[in-house]
Amino acid sequence: MSLPLASIGLVYAVCVALHHAHPKRTAIAHVRTDVRAQKALRIGAVVVLCLAQWLIAQAVGWERGIPILLGVLAAAGALSLIVATLAPRSHLPGGAVLMATGTISAGITLASL
Repeated sequence: MSLPLASIGLVYAVCVALHHAHPKRTAIAHVRTDVRAQKALRIGAVVVLCLAQWLIAQAVGWERGIPILLGVLAAAGALSLIVATLAPRSHLPGGAVLMATGTISAGITLASL
């Protein structure tokens, strides 16, 4: 049960980070004005996405891990855009909560492997 929570939480947080890395879409004032912060947010999102892929691949293998990650990425991206459109004030806090949930679940998953 911890692998789906980890993958969904981390990938949704990646989608939120990539959404807020653009200066016109972000709710973070520092990211809106600082180009280095935007780049750091993008790089951090890619690193977390790679770590999520590695975690999934460790549990189910690379052959099944890549299609699983692509499916989770599509669903999380669509959900992130819907939340950003309909409830923009809860978009960033929701991403932070799911990042924490995904990180804890990833630790549990790695401990059980």
